[in-house]
Amino acid sequence: MTARRRGSAAPVAPAAAVLATALLAGLGRPVPAALALLTETETIAATFSTEVLDPPTNLDVTGPLLVKTLTWTATVDSRATGYIVLRSTVSGGPYSQIATVTPWTATTYVDVVIGLGTRYYVLQSYYGSWTSVNSNQDSA
Repeated sequence: MTARRRGSAAPVAPAAAVLATALLAGLGRPVPAALALLTETETIAATFSTEVLDPPTNLDVTGPLLVKTLTWTATVDSRATGYIVLRSTVSGGPYSQIATVTPWTATTYVDVVIGLGTRYYVLQSYYGSWTSVNSNQDSA
């Protein structure tokens, strides 16, 4: 496959495309039909979308000194497989992961805390290694 340079009667092939075709053929591999040869005057337009997982909402933490019950509204994102539960002793973090909760329709977690003091919690939705932003923070 060759491309024609604008204003030129003879077909030309950019050196990189020719080299790629030769390398693939030399390795005994098929040359993909999608290997398009471009001239210096052609451009390609591409668009990218950035999708994000929606976090759970309405996190609420209640409970006595050592047992904290977390409840929330499940994410609306059906791609999520569950939640990451994060806890900190400082408002705003840094947070440490303490648990994962599945399935994504789950809306409760019970945390047993050792020691006194306020604990701050946030949740993230996850799918594989893909995570949402933090939910709202709540404490008890």
